Amino acid sequence: DIWATNNFKISRHQGKVPTKSSVYRGECINAAVVGLRQVLHDFAEGNSSPRPLDYSKPNVNGKWRPKMLQADRAVDWSASMYDIATIVGASDSQPGVLDTFFGVQYFMYGAHVETNLLV
Repeated sequence: DIWATNNFKISRHQGKVPTKSSVYRGECINAAVVGLRQVLHDFAEGNSSPRPLDYSKPNVNGKWRPKMLQADRAVDWSASMYDIATIVGASDSQPGVLDTFFGVQYFMYGAHVETNLLV
């Protein structure tokens, strides 16, 4: 059941695509606190009642998605460096993106595009 919902914009700091963990630590937490305050206020006023998730309603956006697997996160190394950094950033912190380098498996985290290389 759903007690509260809030929409929020995802900020891009200095034009960078945010990581999953930064969105959870920032915008997601802020929206959750607003929702919690609303639920507590409604409860104190005697107006608290959760509603079921109903995708047939026109104001319900999105859809239920299955758990992402490592195969869904696989990096196409022929993609642009920006696309690769976005894929790794979307899996940042947990579980990361698993890939193999020189026969050894590694989890990748914290990818970013370096635009100021010294050559």
